[in-house]
Amino acid sequence: LWLTHGLMQAFGGINIHNYFRVWYSYYYLYYLLYFGLLWLIFRRRDYLAAGAMLAVGLLSFIEYQWLLEPPGINPIRRIMELPLLAGLWLYWQQPRLRYLLLVIACAWLAILNNWQFGLMALAAAIVCLGVQRWQRDNVTGKTGDFLLGTGLIGGLLLVQWLRGGNDPLSAYYLAGSAAMPIGLWKGPLCLIVFAAGAALLARLFDPRRPMAYLCLFLLLYTAAVMTYSIWNGSPTYLLVPGPLYVLTLLVFCRYLTEKVPVFRLFRRQTAAVL
Repeated sequence: LWLTHGLMQAFGGINIHNYFRVWYSYYYLYYLLYFGLLWLIFRRRDYLAAGAMLAVGLLSFIEYQWLLEPPGINPIRRIMELPLLAGLWLYWQQPRLRYLLLVIACAWLAILNNWQFGLMALAAAIVCLGVQRWQRDNVTGKTGDFLLGTGLIGGLLLVQWLRGGNDPLSAYYLAGSAAMPIGLWKGPLCLIVFAAGAALLARLFDPRRPMAYLCLFLLLYTAAVMTYSIWNGSPTYLLVPGPLYVLTLLVFCRYLTEKVPVFRLFRRQTAAVL
């Protein structure tokens, strides 16, 4: 809200015209950062093109009026997930304290921006960093453990402060998610897809490969975001995290081409098909 207020003031004042101008500009900002993240992870034009076309293609299925008006649709609510993912990727490639600090800072900013999605991202990051700590020993020493603990405790304190100690809507959201409002077959289908992804990753997980940890993070975080989106019951809300679905698909495909010899032979063809 403070960012929107500041931008509206910069554009000439608070009015409905400037509101829609600023609100719509967040889509450009999010997707520019998203394309940059794709390039950072894959460093290949075919994957960048596939990710861009699939993400924008899913966006085109959302009605124009939905893109402008409902605050829950706008990607500004999840924009901090992109620098967080970039920090995690850099850390898993080169475990340095500055990248870990970047991850913690982005997680805290994500909580301040939207505590639900920020808490999902922080929890998924802590789980993945904990798995790395367990699989590859302590690559950053006691300082890294201290920063992880500080990041977790600080994030939980931020959530408690933002909630004000009271959250009467929690039971309401849980009841809506448990009721599977998107339909009897769609809900279990989503669970089956994520269970299959978890089983595949558990079978092929290689602690030496950064892409394996990225697969784990995206699986956990995307499942949490999708669960949050299911509550509304509208197919439109399921399309809102479209870039996350696309990134998860691309990362899993890339990991399979690195890990499985059969897929390795068709690395270029896989990107071309996507």
